[in-house]
Amino acid sequence: MFVLLLASCASKGHDSGAAESENSTGAVPVDMGLSVMWADRNVGASSPAGTGLSFGFGDTEGNTSDSPEDYRSFADAASRAWGGSWRMPTESEVRELIEHCTWVWIVDDDRRGYEVTASNGAKIFLPATGLRMAGGITRKKGFGGYWTSTPSDFSADHARCLTFVSAKPGSLRADSLKTNPRKATFKISDCMRQYGFAVRPVKK
Repeated sequence: MFVLLLASCASKGHDSGAAESENSTGAVPVDMGLSVMWADRNVGASSPAGTGLSFGFGDTEGNTSDSPEDYRSFADAASRAWGGSWRMPTESEVRELIEHCTWVWIVDDDRRGYEVTASNGAKIFLPATGLRMAGGITRKKGFGGYWTSTPSDFSADHARCLTFVSAKPGSLRADSLKTNPRKATFKISDCMRQYGFAVRPVKK
């Protein structure tokens, strides 16, 4: 296994640790010391390392249409799938996770993706999910895509998303993010609503 340190985090003063599973999915809310708790797995995943289901923005059923017209809804896939107070994260909540936590690219027999660690020691894993388009899922080992609940100001055909690509040993040092943030392998941007991305729920 190799790991690559990408960014460090500062504590926001919450206690560490995760609660017990709260629903039939087995999902556990993890207290990262941030404004929301993050689920330990994706919607549709049976374990924290699983990729789960792919959704277009506003889709709650796993629609595979490639037409933007089929993704005009603002429905919340996390709330629909898990109920309770679970929901999709906002752009600002994802940005908080990026700015206040350590991101390390992990590759081993069971996992490929980012391990995200808070300063309180709590961790979540964001697996590489691949990208679902009209022709199926591509880039399964080297790309991750996660929806936020935030629509785009750019156009009605887009919404805000977190995407990342695989990191290579020596490609980025932790201190280089401050001097050259464009070298980061993860970012928040505008994505076409019909793209099939994962959903990682949050709750207060």
